[in-house]
Amino acid sequence: SDISEKLSALRDKNKSFSETLNQLEKNLSEFQELRKAEQETLDRVSGSIDSLSKRKAKLEGEIEKAISTLDKASKAILRYEAQRSVAEKVISEEVSLRKIEELSEAGAIDGLIGRLDRLIKYDDKYELAVLASAGRLIKAIIVKDLTSMLKIAEVAKRLKMGRLMTIPLSEVSNINRVTPPSMDGVIGLVSDFISVGEGLEGVVNFVFGDTVLVSSHKAAFIASSRGFRAVTLNGDLFEPKGSAFETGYITKMDAITDLIYDEASFSAIKEALKPLQKIIAKRRFDLNQLEKQSKKLNEEKIKKTLMVERLTTQLISINKFVIKYRGLQRIVLKKMSKIEDELKRVEDRINKLSIIK
Repeated sequence: SDISEKLSALRDKNKSFSETLNQLEKNLSEFQELRKAEQETLDRVSGSIDSLSKRKAKLEGEIEKAISTLDKASKAILRYEAQRSVAEKVISEEVSLRKIEELSEAGAIDGLIGRLDRLIKYDDKYELAVLASAGRLIKAIIVKDLTSMLKIAEVAKRLKMGRLMTIPLSEVSNINRVTPPSMDGVIGLVSDFISVGEGLEGVVNFVFGDTVLVSSHKAAFIASSRGFRAVTLNGDLFEPKGSAFETGYITKMDAITDLIYDEASFSAIKEALKPLQKIIAKRRFDLNQLEKQSKKLNEEKIKKTLMVERLTTQLISINKFVIKYRGLQRIVLKKMSKIEDELKRVEDRINKLSIIK
């Protein structure tokens, strides 16, 4: 009958829906497992990237610190080597002076009067001002005349001595002092506070007679602006018209000569820099390797992220189909139930009619 045919058709459709639903649910379960595995892999990759980032940051910090140390040490060594060069010149000059004095004492050189720093006397409170005013001339050799100066120059050249400062007395004996400016803060001329043997006043006037001794920087600046060479009691020297200013002359010279004794320390620093340079190179290599690993992991992370997103999209799609087919199956089951009820009523009527007959 038509009712039986409809019921049969609905049963076939229900069977088809059930098979489709079973397959969809199986696919859904498989995709869920696959997405879970991919998500776990993605989490591990992300964790590895975070760990690499921390290691990179630590390495970069170590490299930066090592480079800073290397830079500071290199600069210190450069300063040391530059100052050591000056110190060697100072020492060389001192040795040359001693040789000249020994030759004079032995009678090999005539006309040597002495070194300026040993011929003059002054109170200790004026020492910084005196030394700053004289500069390198403080160790100048004083000789009687030009002939003596040329003789010493010839000997120094022949013996390959260092550079010597020589002042012939005959050429400076008539030099007079300048008149200091009349202003607040002027103590006098530096030469006023220096005593020297008879006949050597001209040398003192030549070296110190043009320098005004003042009590303050302000007075030194004003005197300088008026065309005078000025020096403070602390040894700060102002050239005329503010053309130059020098401070700490004696402190610098003491520090320079002390460098000779620090050579071993700086040699040790130099040696220590070599392994530091190797460490920096090794750390840079390690950092480069980490960056390569990080790049690979980021590429893998992108792939895994895309895979998880694709699986999520497919899961959503499959889930929609499952919901749809479950809905269709419910409709089919309702129709089947309705038809089965109708078929039962028909069969009941038929049975009743058969009994009546």
